Amino acid sequence: MKTLEELERSTDQIISIGFGVAFQTLGGCVMVRCLIGFVVFLLNDPVSSAGIVLFDFSLGTGAPVSNPVSGVVFGNMGVFNTFGGGSGVINNTSASNFSGASGSFNIGNAVNNATFSITASPYFSVTATNSTSAVLMLNDFDFGARSTPTGATSIALRSSFDSFASDLVLVSNNANSSWAFLDQTFAPIMLGSGATVDFRIYTFGGASNAVSNLINTRLDDIRFDVSTLTAVPEPSSVLLLGLASVSVGIGRRWRQKRIAV
Repeated sequence: MKTLEELERSTDQIISIGFGVAFQTLGGCVMVRCLIGFVVFLLNDPVSSAGIVLFDFSLGTGAPVSNPVSGVVFGNMGVFNTFGGGSGVINNTSASNFSGASGSFNIGNAVNNATFSITASPYFSVTATNSTSAVLMLNDFDFGARSTPTGATSIALRSSFDSFASDLVLVSNNANSSWAFLDQTFAPIMLGSGATVDFRIYTFGGASNAVSNLINTRLDDIRFDVSTLTAVPEPSSVLLLGLASVSVGIGRRWRQKRIAV
């Protein structure tokens, strides 16, 4: 049985032989480039470009009025499964009045007392697409809500990441005809370059005497916090890149001398 010192010496020899084979196979310059590139990759840290995507419906449409992160595209917000089969309404009825509210237009739907269903319950929907080369992160969702006594008492945010099977956010909503601002966060969703996610804001738990096609639940100032995560070289990484260039030059001179001999 070998001693610990002998095992360490054997390991060193194996590593040396391995690097020697790599240098002979790849060439010293290529090997240095590979090593430096790997180290630079390990040392890079992500940095964020962040912004708030805002839907306040002030234009009378479901389009976002603020979409500040270049390459992150949010589509128009729509309304689906509203009670009675009618279309959602964007108007200035019962304008929002909570602190910081935009007022004016809002988006609404009709909610009854049907049992919650992924496919049948009323919801607002919007699609987000990452058109950048970075990773998109979403982890914050805020909005104002108002329900009449027959309107929604529960509001849930779900996503297509799990086919809308679980809640990212679930909040209780007072059905008292008063506006309230609800500030929520959720476990971050990471969206790769070119990927798309659909968000649904479900509104449910209405009263049994809700009137078909009568708007009893309204949302306004819907906000999604978005960040793009990229990687930039740290000063130490730049230094390593400089060393790589020097190593390439040394490697070339070494090879030229061997040829001359």
